Amino acid sequence: MYIDLAAKDGWEPGPDHFMVGMPCSIADTVEEAMETLRSGTKFFLGVLGGGIRTAQRIVLQKTRYYREEAHKERFPGLAIANRRETPLEEMMEKGLVLCGTPDMVIDQVKRAKDELGHGLMNLNIKIGNTPQAAVLKTMQHLRDTVFPAVVVGSGPGERVCYRLEGPSANAGEVYGLLV
Repeated sequence: MYIDLAAKDGWEPGPDHFMVGMPCSIADTVEEAMETLRSGTKFFLGVLGGGIRTAQRIVLQKTRYYREEAHKERFPGLAIANRRETPLEEMMEKGLVLCGTPDMVIDQVKRAKDELGHGLMNLNIKIGNTPQAAVLKTMQHLRDTVFPAVVVGSGPGERVCYRLEGPSANAGEVYGLLV
């Protein structure tokens, strides 16, 4: 729809007009990265997101609209019985998260770029109660290994769009990345 509207307005959006956001956890081993992401996500969903999910569940259970079978069939993803947390392994397979060793994440970023054609990524690193040491390790891996392997735009007139800021000169918040 966006591309069609841009065409009607006489222009074509390029990759830098599209941003993809993903959770990101990078560690020396895939097991460590997965445990960090699982733990932070569990806290975020279970503790920080518990109130909104409870409210959503009450709305779905109490609304008269959703009691009719035709409506349940029309929106099967909303059914309480059908709700489940997607396993991290499945999210990794589907390209919904960046998680693993630096080399794995390089491949995941390249795959996302190939499949989606975006130019910008918003990486969520501090998820729930993710320890600061794990956040900094992810950021260091991004800076030292992942970004140099995937960032394009170093020629004249092009831009490299990633920035690390935070509690030390070595790592901090990552705002975006042009791939």
